Amino acid sequence: MENTPQQIIETFFDLYINQNPTEAIDYIFSTNPWMEQSKHQIENVKSTLNSTLEIIGDYAGHSLITKNNIDSYLTLYTFMVRYDRQPLRFTMLFYRPINEWRLQNFSFDDKLDEELEEASKLYRRKELH
Repeated sequence: MENTPQQIIETFFDLYINQNPTEAIDYIFSTNPWMEQSKHQIENVKSTLNSTLEIIGDYAGHSLITKNNIDSYLTLYTFMVRYDRQPLRFTMLFYRPINEWRLQNFSFDDKLDEELEEASKLYRRKELH
């Protein structure tokens, strides 16, 4: 049975919530055999995420912000992951070279509030005439 990006994401968040973030990161990177060559970068993601989580409080939920795709081979998901202190943004890019979906890239940051403020500034808004 083929894993879709949605199924991979559901398993990721199930592990993230019910096990721990490290297990979830290990799982999602394991969907791509090429990631075996990037162990150092994966460890860095886990370490950075865990140190961030130590200072932002308890998990409060997650919400899909956007999903974009190119044909049926490349799909980008962006989530807001809510914590007591502030939200994080998780970005997951999935690639299907032939018929099996795999993680292509995973990143996270805490810049959602800054981008929302920037997007609301007048010079960014399209003027209606």
